[in-house]
Amino acid sequence: MTTPTAKDALSHEVDAKGSINIAPEVIETIARIACEHIEGALPINEYQGSFQAFFSKANSVRLYNDESGQVVVEMAVVSEYGRDIPKTMLALQKHVKETIYEMTDILVDRVNVVVCDLAIWEQ
Repeated sequence: MTTPTAKDALSHEVDAKGSINIAPEVIETIARIACEHIEGALPINEYQGSFQAFFSKANSVRLYNDESGQVVVEMAVVSEYGRDIPKTMLALQKHVKETIYEMTDILVDRVNVVVCDLAIWEQ
């Protein structure tokens, strides 16, 4: 099987019965939903903070191939104030990679996380 490209639908060869194509938008949605399962990280489109106007659901997660052809996910997220940001984002990266693989059999080389804002909840 060849390495799938992110700009086209990602394909899996399936014996003589045909193939399965997974649109990049599906992978991006999986990553966005996986983010909701990590305590302390919020997908940018779920947060009503100052960056909301700059990011939409369509571009808070981006899937692309790097120069060597590897699949990369880039995410814009919000971290809850008081959280250990590096530890939380490492957990997010691992969870996103595992979830995408479990659901699609697609290996993601890297998950790049951009923390765009802090969620500060009023007590």
